[in-house]
Amino acid sequence: YYLLMEYAESGTLRQYLKITILSWEKKVELAMQIVEGMSYLHSRMITHRDL
Repeated sequence: YYLLMEYAESGTLRQYLKITILSWEKKVELAMQIVEGMSYLHSRMITHRDL
């Protein structure tokens, strides 16, 4: 099986965070979204890479 994702023209998350100033609350919100997404994938036995 393959999971395809939309291409992010703005670059990687690392690049985005280097040029964007986020409040502590926004950083936590972003981290929670990532964790929830990873949890969902793991619950479906989907492996990932390039994180």
